Amino acid sequence: MKKWFLIVLVLVMALGGCAQPTPEIIEKVVKETVIVEKVVTPTSPPAKEEPITLTVAGWIAMEESGKEPWRRMVEGFEKKYPNIKVEYVGYPWAEQRDQLILMVTAGNPPDVAQIDINSNALFAMGAVEPLDDKFPAERIADLYEAAKAGGMYDGKLVAWPWVIGNIGLVYNPILFEKAGLDPDSPPETLEEIAEYAQKLDTLGPDIYGLGMSVTRSPWTAYFWLPFLWSYGGDILDEDGNIIINSPEAVKACEYFKSLVDSGAIPVGADIYDFRALFAKDKMGFYWDAPCTRGILEQMSGMGPDFRSHYRCMPVPVGPSGKPESTLWGHWLVVFKTSPHKDAAYKFIDYVTSDPEIVKMYYDTMGMLPPSKKLLSSPPFSQDEFAQCFVKGTATSRSVPSTVQDSPEFLKALDAVAIALEEIVLKNRDVKAALDDAAQSLTVLFPGAKVKY
Repeated sequence: MKKWFLIVLVLVMALGGCAQPTPEIIEKVVKETVIVEKVVTPTSPPAKEEPITLTVAGWIAMEESGKEPWRRMVEGFEKKYPNIKVEYVGYPWAEQRDQLILMVTAGNPPDVAQIDINSNALFAMGAVEPLDDKFPAERIADLYEAAKAGGMYDGKLVAWPWVIGNIGLVYNPILFEKAGLDPDSPPETLEEIAEYAQKLDTLGPDIYGLGMSVTRSPWTAYFWLPFLWSYGGDILDEDGNIIINSPEAVKACEYFKSLVDSGAIPVGADIYDFRALFAKDKMGFYWDAPCTRGILEQMSGMGPDFRSHYRCMPVPVGPSGKPESTLWGHWLVVFKTSPHKDAAYKFIDYVTSDPEIVKMYYDTMGMLPPSKKLLSSPPFSQDEFAQCFVKGTATSRSVPSTVQDSPEFLKALDAVAIALEEIVLKNRDVKAALDDAAQSLTVLFPGAKVKY
């Protein structure tokens, strides 16, 4: 028994001596856990902005060529400001002034309205909000001067320029070639206007040389004003005297009558007729604004393919030696009664400065933005049609401020239009008709004296 015990002991010792013992290192890490208790108030999600319905009135979507641009403007604006929904109030362009006056008088004007240059009565009523401090100073400094002037009243900016331009001449290069005229050399003077119009008029009984309204309308007088200025005349002089019956005004009327007597102008037609004729290659040239691009392309049924059928020409000069044209544009106003003025300012800022919207409005309708920076940058700086109107706008003007700022603005133009109609269509003595117009102006502008 002892023997077996010794054998086992020896074996265990032998086996134990076959390998070196492996040291074992144990690292102990003690971590201290600190428990801190505090009261946590649950964070509420950001409050949703109150939904707003912004009423915008105008005629843009009342005309076929403006429906799609307006839809895209509203869609983009509502996407950028999801809490604001735009509600459109439409009326024809010819009724915009009277419609807005009625709304103001009834106490329910829109928040924002598109206006024309004949909306001074709204300003005189004190119905619109001054905008001088509603936009950054750099935005105001960037406005084209002529456009800014059109929105001024009593020394304040009360209407923000939306689109600008002048009443320029658009001509058909295809008809020019048919008449033996160089389409790359349009007429440069009023005398050449008459010559070209007569040559174009000989192309056929259904083709007219020149489009200019002779019907009684304030806008007939407004389109005629460049003739008056080109001959050195005006409605009032710098001292406020009435000079519509001056020798210069007589000469301007005689020139106008000679155009009508030549047969080159379709008597009884208006600008809507001229556009329809031009869109069918039935008119050589006519006076219109930059918006003619979209209108002609839509009316022709050819879209942008019609661009080879029209061009803009530089403003012709008369005896004064200066290019004279009337200011044109659309402005946006915010009414004092609006409960959503901040939303109204956002809308104006968006449609007048968003690069994509501004470009879209020009591509579809030829509308030029009021920004000097934008107009000097592509695509406007590279577009001959745009630059032609930009140059024309730089020398354009409106009626004297006394007339422009008066609620009687349209009545004053109507008094001139009556005289023009009597001279051109009824062969009345030019000076006598203008004398009557001058007397009518004394009623509209008490205290003003007739100089001639």
